[in-house]
Amino acid sequence: MLRQYDIDATIFVAGLVGALVVAKVVVLAEMLPFINRFPGRPLIWNIAWKTTIFFVATFLGRYIEKLVHFYRETGDIVSAHREMAHAVIWSRFWLIQIWLMVLLLVFCTMGELTRALGRDRMRELFFGISGKAAAIRVPNANKLSEEE
Repeated sequence: MLRQYDIDATIFVAGLVGALVVAKVVVLAEMLPFINRFPGRPLIWNIAWKTTIFFVATFLGRYIEKLVHFYRETGDIVSAHREMAHAVIWSRFWLIQIWLMVLLLVFCTMGELTRALGRDRMRELFFGISGKAAAIRVPNANKLSEEE
């Protein structure tokens, strides 16, 4: 069905695999013992620290992923680096890395806000009344309508 519209499905599969690799790298980086280095400081410290760690980890993950591809072709690590330096479109590679950094910054900011405010408060801020508050307010609203 995709051939009918000249859509190459391998591009989507490659994007999906790349996203899964980045997600796995972030999950593994989250498990590092020094990831939550500044818990008592203002949130920006942990946000900047985690974003930097995740950025470096995703850079290494994506770089190694590309290097493995070229290593399979050449069989030598030095030749693989040379081949990769010429074959990879570096402007695209860095564009994706910069976009990942923006997404990681948002991810870390939301994670730190959730850690500082709590899940219930974040739900209340984004979606309105929390589940606990709704359960408390409903009986009071019924009593007011009965009194009128």
